[in-house]
Formats: sequence, C-alpha cells, structure tokens
Amino acid sequence: MLSLLHVEDGMGLSVRPEEVADRLSVALQWDRVCTAESFWQTFAVRPYHILLVSAERVIAEGWREKIQEMQPGCQIVLLFHTEPLPRLLALMGLGVAELIPGSLSAEELTARVADICLRVLRQRESQRFSSLPACCAVGDGMRGLRIALSRIQRSSVSSILVTGESGTGKEQVASLLQSLLSSQMPFLPLNCAAMPEALLEAELFGYEKGAFTGAAAKRCGILAKAHRGWIFLDEVACLSLSAQAALLRVLETGEVRAIGGYLPKTYQIRVLAATNEDLDRLVAQGRFRNDLLQRLRGYEIHLPPFRARGKEEREEILDHLLLRLHRECSHTSGSPYALAPEVRNLILMLPWRNGNIREIWNTLRAMTVATESALLTFGCLPTRFLETLLLCGEPLDHASMDPLVGFSPLSPLRSGA
Repeated sequence: MLSLLHVEDGMGLSVRPEEVADRLSVALQWDRVCTAESFWQTFAVRPYHILLVSAERVIAEGWREKIQEMQPGCQIVLLFHTEPLPRLLALMGLGVAELIPGSLSAEELTARVADICLRVLRQRESQRFSSLPACCAVGDGMRGLRIALSRIQRSSVSSILVTGESGTGKEQVASLLQSLLSSQMPFLPLNCAAMPEALLEAELFGYEKGAFTGAAAKRCGILAKAHRGWIFLDEVACLSLSAQAALLRVLETGEVRAIGGYLPKTYQIRVLAATNEDLDRLVAQGRFRNDLLQRLRGYEIHLPPFRARGKEEREEILDHLLLRLHRECSHTSGSPYALAPEVRNLILMLPWRNGNIREIWNTLRAMTVATESALLTFGCLPTRFLETLLLCGEPLDHASMDPLVGFSPLSPLRSGA
C-alpha cells in the first residue's frame, strides 16, 4: 500500500485520487487535512510515503525540518501558485523533493502526482530487493522472476510451485514474494519436513478442544490464519497422502475443517509450495497425488542450479555473496573480502551438487575463520571442502570459465597432511 497525505488550501488545485490509484499496482491511501492542527495530529500517528502540500501557510514556519525529523523517508511534494524562482530553488534545498505549479490543469496535475507515486513505488521496490540474498537479488533470470511474482500477486493465480535443487534459493523466492505483498496481507510459512504427520495436519487445519489427547483448547490452523493471504509450504513433498487430500480440498473449494470439527469454514487462501523432489516421479510411485500436483502448478518456477547459470550470472552471485559476507562478519572496518584469482576460478567452476549457492555461502564463511586478512586464499579452504569436492570425481565446468593455470588440487592436501 502507498500512503499519501494531502494538505489542502481550498483554492481549486484539484487532484483526482481515484485516477491516480488506477495507474498504480498497489492500493493507495489518500488522506486530506485543511488545518495545521489536523495535519500535525494526523502526521504524528500515521506513516506516510508522500506529503502533498498545496497550503504551505497552513503548516507554518519550520514545518519541513520537523517533518524530516518525524518521518525521514516521507517525500515532500509542494504545489505552488506564484512563487519567485529563488524561493523555489531554496525550497528544493530544504527537503522538498518536487515542485508542481498550480497552473496545471486537473488532468496534468493528476498525471504529475501519479508519476511521483510510481517513482516512490520503484524506490521502495529497489530498497526491498537490495536486502535480498544473492540468489534473488542478481541475475537476469531472477530479475525476470521479480517481475513475474509482482504480476502474480496482482492476478487471480492461487498457487505457485517452486522446484529446484537444494540451495538454489526456493526459500528466497518466498521472501521475494512476501516483500511484494502489502504489510496487511498474511504470509505464513510452514516447513512440512520439520514435524511429524499428526502435528503437521493439526498445524495446518487447527483443531477443536478434545479432538485428541492433549487438545485442551481450540486452536486455529495456519490455513485459517492465512485468509486473504498466502501460505508457504516448504518441502511440500513431505505431506502425507491424507494431508494432501485435505489440502486439495482447500485449493478446490477454499473450505477448511478443523480436526474434530463438523462444519468447514471458507477462506481465501493462496499457496506457494516448494520442493527439491521430482514430484512427477513421486506421482508415478504413488507417493504424491497427481490432482494436487496439477493444482499446485498454477504457476511453476524452476530455479536452475549454480552450475547451469551463465558465466556473468555466476560472477555476479559470487560478488554479491562476498559483499554480504563483508556486511555480516565482524570484518567490517577494513577492505571488503576478496578471493585470490585461483580460488575464485575454482569456486566458479565446481558443480556444487550438494548445496549450490547455500554451499558456496557456507564455504566462504568458513574461509573467514582461517585468516585475519580480507584476501581469501587457497589456504583458507577447509579440508572437508577439498576432500569432498576436489577428490570425489565431480567434473569441473571448463566450458565457460578460464582454466586454473598451474594449479593442482592435490598438492595443498599433501602439504597439509
């Protein structure tokens, strides 16, 4: 949701909020005030992204500085009638983000305000994405995924299935989707592999008092809590066949019946499911319902492994991980972490079949323990890493990367034995 507070002066500067809202991809909250008292009362208790002021005199002197103290991120837009150029230039240096002349027509004024709203939305989107892990923040494929998820959450698609090897970023797709949602929209995660079957169904559907031994009080399930929002089912392949049947009914009808309950209740629920299993293979083995699989495939996203990404994308992901490493570790006062060229080439060429980006991240973190320097060399690599990845017979990707000139993976192991 985007929130805007309009301070009016009653002089006929007519902005059409409904037309501005039609141009946006999110809900628009548009509040109006006409007096200084109502302005400060409203601004003190509600956060706003944009402050549209067409009555500067209403607020009195010093208002810009006070606004920046109260809500630093709020963008100030000033509608002016007749002001000398030096004063307008001075206002731009005093925290006013944009000036709009009052001589514009209603159509022009509405279009101008809508453009400002769109710009603020893009800025907020950029800030959200900058904090995401590398597997969601970089790469052309992931940039396209951000656009797709933005469209999905505004569409009628009620289910998304995310597949891919372990460590390719399935949980981060969930984080990405959540970042696109309104703060008022529920988003509830559940790891289907982290709890036994009976507890899993109780967590999903809730239960009535006395439904089973230990059910001392009624409990609401997360499907009901996710009404008009999303539920994220990680490791969905771990659902039992009975839980699959119940989930299928929820997706088909929206009806949720608590364990021990008699009458189902209807909810509006959208599902994001993720798995590293081949669900088609599980269907053939009778371990996963085909009708549920087809329901979950409202929109399917497959995350490629690190080795299958292009050279530039792998380079970008590795650079992002190094920057994240610098920010999260105690080594923040010196230079950012960097890899010696031979180590960088090695990391980029290895297949990383056990953990992909997650495995690379854990390896980089382990390397920082072996040195006080910001330069991570071959000697920083853990012995386990060398044994499992260099001596297991895994093929290196030499097709798109430069070879390791003069490098033998066996010599460091011999010297460290």
